[in-house]
Amino acid sequence: MSRYTGYQDYHRRATVKWQRKLREKARSLFPRACAICGIVGVLDLHHLTYRKERPLKDPMKTFREAIENPKNFVQLCRRCHFAVSAVYKISPEVIPKLLEIVKLTRKGLDK
Repeated sequence: MSRYTGYQDYHRRATVKWQRKLREKARSLFPRACAICGIVGVLDLHHLTYRKERPLKDPMKTFREAIENPKNFVQLCRRCHFAVSAVYKISPEVIPKLLEIVKLTRKGLDK
């Protein structure tokens, strides 16, 4: 037996359908591949700039914002999204050192 009343069940299904359409419309504005590595698969919308009221906890608000201002977003795979978010928190003067360590690590893995 459903725990929803007829109206609640209708409202829940209508909301899910509306959210799916909003998400699909937002994602259709972007290439179907990660902007960094080119992988096709599960992709996230990443803000290029943030508003003062960050963080956005409501993914539907993010999709609406992407539709209104697509130039403020880029589509990334989960791994690149994590990497960009992590590097974003590092001070700019440290990034060359970080890249050098990444190069050394890759050389070590190639042996």
